[in-house]
Amino acid sequence: MINCSCVDSVVILKGEYFPEQLNSLQNEIFKLCLESSEEWRVDLGEVIGSGSGLVALLLSCMRLADEKDRKIVFFGLSPQLVGLIQLSNLESIIHSEQSEF
Repeated sequence: MINCSCVDSVVILKGEYFPEQLNSLQNEIFKLCLESSEEWRVDLGEVIGSGSGLVALLLSCMRLADEKDRKIVFFGLSPQLVGLIQLSNLESIIHSEQSEF
């Protein structure tokens, strides 16, 4: 199960990805991001596993950032998650600090 925390205005996701937790995970990420007045930064470096639901979650976070006129950046994406993003032709949409894009 992925746990969320916020340290120095960075939302940190840590743990194993399970699709059944997507709704609660989305709510927690939204809550933490909305508490920040700065650029939203989300660290996925300690997330184990990936899936299309996780890609959809990143898109949902981007949609919220756009609605709130904020910039959101993801970093620490696993090679598997980067591969799903590339396979879906979303690398120009999902803002990441990954050099692989």
